[in-house]
Amino acid sequence: MLESFGRHGGFDLQIETQGDLHIDMHHTVEDTGIVLGQAVTGSLRRFQGIRRFGTAYIPMDETLRRCASTCPTGPT
Repeated sequence: MLESFGRHGGFDLQIETQGDLHIDMHHTVEDTGIVLGQAVTGSLRRFQGIRRFGTAYIPMDETLRRCASTCPTGPT
């Protein structure tokens, strides 16, 4: 999923994680998603030049994904 996220998002993506994978990978996957979201938000520089709404249908492997997103229009 991360590989597809980077490819369809049009950016290079390299993630390295550490966690208690021998016990349960759920929290490591969850934390990775949180940090990735924070990194994307931090890179958008107050969302300048970003359209407020966006939708897309994306074929990914054996599934068709639909994504709808909204970004704040200014500082919060």
